[in-house]
Amino acid sequence: MKKYFIFTFVLIFMSISLFAENDPKVQITRIENSNGIAPFSQVRIRHEEPIPLPFSRQETAYGNDLISSNWYSFDTGTMAATTIAAVTYACIAGDYGLQGFFGIDYYTENLLQIDPDTGAETTIGNMPCPLTGPSALWSDLFCDKTTGDWYAIALDLAVNSQLYSVDITNASFTWVADFISIGIVSGAVDRNGMLYTLDTETDSTYETDLSTYVTTLLGVAGFDANYAQGAAYEPIDDVFYFAAFNTAYIAELRTLDRVTGATTYVGALPEETGAFGFPGSLAEPEAPGAPTDFAVIPDAGGALEATIAWTCPALQVNGDPLTDLDEMRIYRGVDLIYTDTTPVVGGPGVYVDSAVPASGIYTYKAVGFNDFGEGIPASGTTWVGEDVPNVAENLLLEQTSPGAFSGTLTWDNPTTGLNGGAFNNPILGYHITRYPDSTVIEVAGIATSYVDATIPSAGVYYYDVQAYNVIGDGGIATSDAVLIAEVGILIMEDFSAGVPPAGWYVDGLGQINWISSPTAYAGGTSPEMMIYFSPQFTGISRMCTMPINTGGMTELSLEFKHSISLFMPGGIADFGVATTSDGVTWNTVWSTTSALPATTENITINTPDVGSANFQMCFFFEGETFFINDWCIDDVLLSGDATDADPVEVVPIYTELTGNYPNPFNPETKISFSVAQTSTLVTIDVYNLKGQKVKTLVDENLSAGQHSIIWNGTNDSENAVSSGVYFYKMKAGNYQETNKMILLK
Repeated sequence: MKKYFIFTFVLIFMSISLFAENDPKVQITRIENSNGIAPFSQVRIRHEEPIPLPFSRQETAYGNDLISSNWYSFDTGTMAATTIAAVTYACIAGDYGLQGFFGIDYYTENLLQIDPDTGAETTIGNMPCPLTGPSALWSDLFCDKTTGDWYAIALDLAVNSQLYSVDITNASFTWVADFISIGIVSGAVDRNGMLYTLDTETDSTYETDLSTYVTTLLGVAGFDANYAQGAAYEPIDDVFYFAAFNTAYIAELRTLDRVTGATTYVGALPEETGAFGFPGSLAEPEAPGAPTDFAVIPDAGGALEATIAWTCPALQVNGDPLTDLDEMRIYRGVDLIYTDTTPVVGGPGVYVDSAVPASGIYTYKAVGFNDFGEGIPASGTTWVGEDVPNVAENLLLEQTSPGAFSGTLTWDNPTTGLNGGAFNNPILGYHITRYPDSTVIEVAGIATSYVDATIPSAGVYYYDVQAYNVIGDGGIATSDAVLIAEVGILIMEDFSAGVPPAGWYVDGLGQINWISSPTAYAGGTSPEMMIYFSPQFTGISRMCTMPINTGGMTELSLEFKHSISLFMPGGIADFGVATTSDGVTWNTVWSTTSALPATTENITINTPDVGSANFQMCFFFEGETFFINDWCIDDVLLSGDATDADPVEVVPIYTELTGNYPNPFNPETKISFSVAQTSTLVTIDVYNLKGQKVKTLVDENLSAGQHSIIWNGTNDSENAVSSGVYFYKMKAGNYQETNKMILLK
């Protein structure tokens, strides 16, 4: 990796000497391999001079500039762009549909409704990508303006591309079909209800019939697509556009030939554009405009009926007064359920749908009709009938008892329906899912707590609890993340369940720079946590743990494996560990500015934060990511003890394995035990987690009384063993006992 970046860095500056004198407006930033980790922010060389346009069609589009983090508009005729607002979201996926502009934020995976005039966003709900690989994301979101339905593309270059239907009222989604190509990254629907998509792996375009979900290869796009691509259909002129981004890191607008699949260059876009779209519907200019005062009112008692009310349109689509209104049509989903053949322009309308087939979410649409066809619809979505349970409240996870591999969940049951409907049917049970091992537990009957005594090993766990009734499954509540481990262990993390781990979070800049990497550069095993240089930023980024109760502790021990790779040694780049007890003031424990091979750090933490019930630790980077390649971290182990005093020795009258101190320990620990009778043969052996004997510490006849033995972390060959959990087993006559201890290095 390092050689590649040095090569490209030198190549850039060689190129500068060739053309910079004649082109003072060239902007230079660092170049990354085109198949790198980050999906956007890779603009490298850009010419700001205007490029002549082949034609002068003029329509206004709205979109999200992913690099400058701007919401902007542009004219397809002049390609003039206007910045509307700086924004914090980055919508690769999005479109301007019949219901407005909607996008999916890459950072949070939240479905947003965006005001095109201001760029202000409203969060509808969270839409976690159903694909979970390192490159998985929602790559596009689009509206079929022939029906008003919304769809999204989920992409994982290592697995597949999939099509989902989306309910924009609540951010729910349902799998529809798998695409025939894995690299489908963007799409939009034309006036015939046909979906057109672009594959960045093969640089080909495809056509999908949304009535059958049959996909057909159209042809070669004619440019080398790279990273995020946007697509949108412009209904007034019946033109399909791609906001294209090529391997030269140039952003451009292209049109699609929906017969050959080829694309044609239109003009340069300011920077990499993800979500974009055009306002407007498919209705004719003289058709009826949208009805007003549209409302869908479900029966409050849970009956399977809904009242639809509206005011008939008074204007045509083009804004002129409406003089011809032949019908008002009411749809439930795609089904026409009522036609008013004597509507009054600007007059009221009402219809009661008493034929709802079952409890559920329904979308209703009212649309006027005249000699020019159907006009612009008004629509609304609501739950009709009895509802499913809402989300359980105050869900809390606690370790059942210190050191026990058991977790206790408590919660308050919901008293309302999840979707705002009538909630009259009792809870019948709960689906409980334990993470990160995705173990499903079924609990029958109504309850407010559950004890999970099946936790297999130490680790950070959290749970989903979902109540259900006769109508169906309710909302999902997620518990806090809690470390379930032996006494003294506060954090034990190998990042096998992803980054950030459960309960951890990124504070400050670099929200998407911290990733799960399939490498093992830190010296552990794959996967590991990595902070990557791209997208580039200057400032501080912290990967923070969840709050930890360290009450009664005065000193903590931290061990972790890591490696640091620098792009340019000597740059502004500081790597470190810090602690806090208020989430605001951070006290540095350890830091370095040097490149490091795979290294194991052992650090004693005695900052003022130790002893707090809200102790937190973070790994931080501060500086300019331009100067680094990556920092890899693995096998983090944080431990503490509530006292520094040696245990009081008491001569017992019976045989017992008392324990070891300190525990955890480094480099040695004292194992204490007692023998009730003289001339008793006593053995104490040390075993690893695999059950393999590591060392025999005692094998002799001992006198009655208190005894102890030191283990210095070596095996029978006197070679040092690795850090981790070990067991020591004592046998004396008929007595035998096994205890655990933890070696830190």
